[in-house]
Amino acid sequence: MALPSIFATIYYKGMPVATGQNSYKTDPLQKKWANHPDKIYLHAEIEALKRASKILEPDDFRHTVMQIYRLTKSGDTTMARPCSGCEAAIRHFGLDWVLYTNWEGQWERLF
Repeated sequence: MALPSIFATIYYKGMPVATGQNSYKTDPLQKKWANHPDKIYLHAEIEALKRASKILEPDDFRHTVMQIYRLTKSGDTTMARPCSGCEAAIRHFGLDWVLYTNWEGQWERLF
């Protein structure tokens, strides 16, 4: 059973500083923000936040942009809106802009 290919990139001052991809790896930070006790597999957004937190200071997140997108097996871009747990984590970290791809593969702003 393959996971959908969901990716997240965090940009600070226009430069990419961290990326993430969903996986079957479990993670304590994912467990903290999971909206269901069984949904503890690492989400792209959480992995990107973890990686960025090793590089950026907490206040730096106010000057970041996260882009989240999903690729189908055929290479098309489709819906990648964060789940409620990932959205809560993103808000907690204080990111300034969050963009995700919609069903048509176009960018939409979450906040």
